[in-house]
Formats: sequence, structure tokens, C-alpha cells
Amino acid sequence: MLGWHFNVYPYRLRAASGEERMAARVASWETGLGGTDWIDRLAKDGRAVALGGGGYPLRFVISAAEILNVFEKGLPRPKGPVVVGDDYYTPPDWLGKATVNIEAIRKLAPSELLMIEAWDQS
Repeated sequence: MLGWHFNVYPYRLRAASGEERMAARVASWETGLGGTDWIDRLAKDGRAVALGGGGYPLRFVISAAEILNVFEKGLPRPKGPVVVGDDYYTPPDWLGKATVNIEAIRKLAPSELLMIEAWDQS
């Protein structure tokens, strides 16, 4: 495994087509190893719900209020190890392509549920 790619969209669209989910996405970013530690902690604390998925993808449900609280502090940075390959290097706190529509999240009801998908980037 090399890291994670995250997508966040309204939970009510979980059965919609991939195109519909991506059109409604409120956040997307990439991280290195350890990139799911933050959401695993929230699930352990009862502030998110882990739905499983084995990385293809891992799925979590979280309220708009909770994810807003996370994003207002900045995207979670992984604490994983350095990853070195034939043609790439990622430092321990690497964040890749990131898009967060904080205003769209603020417009949601605080109790609205969001789906977080974390795709294993093996």
C-alpha cells in the first residue's frame, strides 16, 4: 500500500452512480501511509461510524458538523513512514491533490450524514 485517496459526499447518494456521487463531492484528497488514522480515531471515539470495505474502499459515515470541525483545522496529515519507490517519494506527512469545499459543508444541516470513502492506493 502506498497511501489513500479520499472522497466525501452526501450519504444519501451512496446508491447513486459514481458520476452523481463525484458531482456532489464536498472534499477529495490524497495522503500517504497512515492516512486513515484520523477517521479510525473518530470511529473509535463514536464520532464516526466505520462501515468496512477493506480499502476498496474503506467507508465511514460522519455528520457534517463533525467533518466541518475536522476540516476547519486543516486536512488531517498522516504520521506514516516515508515511502520510496522506483519513481516516487512521499514524506511522512504527505498530502496530495486536495479539494475541500468548506462553504458547501457549512451550508449542510449539522446532522446531515456524509460518506467518506478511503481508497487504498496500492
